[in-house]
Amino acid sequence: MAAQRLTDRLATSGFVIGNYLLPGKYSGGEIDLVAVLPSGIVAIEVKHWYGRIMRVGGTVEFDNGYSVPNPFPGLLYKAKFLRSHLVERDLIGAHVSVGSCLVHGPGRLAWPDDVLRNQYVYDLDTAPVRIGAGAMLPREGRRTELGRSELVAIADALADPTSGAEAWRIGHFVVDEELAATPFARQFVGRCSHVRERDVLLRCWEIDPLADEDVQARTLRRLESEAAALARLESQRCPAIPIVYDAFPDPANFHVFWTALEYGGPATLARERRRFLTDQSFRDGVLAQIGEALAAFREAGIVHRNLGAEVITLCDDGRILVGGLEYSAAEDGSTRRRTIAHPSRVPPEVVAGAGCSSAGDMFAVGLMVLDLLMPGDDPPDRRLARLRDRPLRSALGALLERAPEARVVDLNALRAALRNWTA
Repeated sequence: MAAQRLTDRLATSGFVIGNYLLPGKYSGGEIDLVAVLPSGIVAIEVKHWYGRIMRVGGTVEFDNGYSVPNPFPGLLYKAKFLRSHLVERDLIGAHVSVGSCLVHGPGRLAWPDDVLRNQYVYDLDTAPVRIGAGAMLPREGRRTELGRSELVAIADALADPTSGAEAWRIGHFVVDEELAATPFARQFVGRCSHVRERDVLLRCWEIDPLADEDVQARTLRRLESEAAALARLESQRCPAIPIVYDAFPDPANFHVFWTALEYGGPATLARERRRFLTDQSFRDGVLAQIGEALAAFREAGIVHRNLGAEVITLCDDGRILVGGLEYSAAEDGSTRRRTIAHPSRVPPEVVAGAGCSSAGDMFAVGLMVLDLLMPGDDPPDRRLARLRDRPLRSALGALLERAPEARVVDLNALRAALRNWTA
């Protein structure tokens, strides 16, 4: 792993903290690694890029047509934000240097000469020595060297109990060396409280280190385009929507993910159908949280496309997490990916060739509730006609309208109808 290689070879008596989340609502405020050194603090961005870079401007453009956002402005901002945060907490003084650098790996990455002259960019082989020497730290003015006790205090303050010096990032995912033995491993399919007590949904993608560079680049391009659509959800702060991390597993650690599958995953709404039918307060709470999640999706311009009882995770504290986000898409159509939904669950307008929309998610929720109440192979309209409860039939019908513009945009009527319904 990049972090472990960096730490093992770091040419100084410092600490490396993995996956530090900057405080506040700055949605890009994640620092892959923070090196706490006697000579100063270094914010480190780790990129798993391949190939030859032709130009660095607003985007980083590769020779095969792949492009990604320029990481350097954001990295500079993170370093300044980190410095202000540490000074504000009295962890460092005004004369302690704080810098930043980008580390790429595995393999060599060809950068333009002007980038190498103006930015601190290292591969995994040279990074430990350069970072240990503080090559990227500002050298003007007075400088303060940090003692051992100060280094320990800063590292302890930065390191979260569950994602500190013993946990490392691969891509956007915290991988703990003891992962296979933790409750987190047993729950990773849907939920964990592993990164500063924030719920995380994992999407595991394996990049074959032996594949051709163009194949690796296509894989990365796909991952980043999907992640861009999901990133807007970060600002919604909806408790029912987990933060999504993409996992780029190191081949040596990939067995951890498959080992976790042996535990069968967490409880889902599909498994708790009987409770949904008989417990009115549980039913209302679940639908209220689904409604909040759908509102957040609309605000972020995201279409879920895969809503169903099997992707609704039930948490021990009464909350739900709406999973299945690996098949979500931007509502503006910029993310073009196939969904795995069965044709019988696809909204009528999508079957007819139209694009996905938030109205399609409302259709999916209506169909999900109908499946829980009246499971069967008959088409939804036939099952709906057999419902004797008129208010409930009307509320579900408003969600299952064939015309997307005719569907309701909230679940209030459905919740009201189900309060007086009994199985």
